[in-house]
Amino acid sequence: MAEKIKAADLESGNILVYLKLQFMKEPVQENLLPLLWCLRDSVVKVPFIAEMSEEDKKRIMECAEGETFCNKDEVKLTADILKAQDDNRYFPIFSQDEQMPEDYRKNFTVIPITALDALKMAHGDKTVSGLVLDGFTFPFVVPFELADYMASLPSRIEED
Repeated sequence: MAEKIKAADLESGNILVYLKLQFMKEPVQENLLPLLWCLRDSVVKVPFIAEMSEEDKKRIMECAEGETFCNKDEVKLTADILKAQDDNRYFPIFSQDEQMPEDYRKNFTVIPITALDALKMAHGDKTVSGLVLDGFTFPFVVPFELADYMASLPSRIEED
């Protein structure tokens, strides 16, 4: 991976997927570091369950088609947590929408956030063991120890 990269080059998630697959094909440090650097600077997709107040739910049901709705109360977002076969729980992050099965994705509000923000959110849930990238296709588990190392890496995003 180049010394510096433009944020726009990471937007599609293609580079992240490529580096993940390279590491999975050959799991050596020379393939892990570029993956972690790319993930560190990437915006990932996180599936959330959005919970709104009963009053806002009632108001949205009364909206006419095409009418704009603005909630009055706070909307609570809770990330969907994925459980592995070994019973460990992971905070899900996805490189691209396509990495989520359609029937799964339609049940959530998918929000793009930085991988570093996702890591902070994951640390806020004491039941999880780390992150999982693309948990339904070719999952890459990132335990907190490795994720925290990733967070310590300097950004490679080119400044404008």
